[in-house]
Amino acid sequence: MNEQQRQHGVSSNFLWLAGIESIAIVLWFFDRDGERLRYEILRDRVGNCYRLVITKPDGSESIEEVDEPTALVQRSVQLINSLRHDGWRVA
Repeated sequence: MNEQQRQHGVSSNFLWLAGIESIAIVLWFFDRDGERLRYEILRDRVGNCYRLVITKPDGSESIEEVDEPTALVQRSVQLINSLRHDGWRVA
């Protein structure tokens, strides 16, 4: 974990799917009061965009698309800060 990740309380697991060149995944799990939330960043290499996917404990998903890496980082920081404000902690 690097210094920036420590400051933001974020750790990550990187999964590169073998044989699939159109999607890369960055995956975080968050816990709150015994519930688990999944936070994913997907890169569609074919469509040349990024998706931010939050899967809530009830299975519902929130999906946002961004085109630029800078916008991805900015939006991701906003979402993670919002989750932390709502009591979610990195699992």
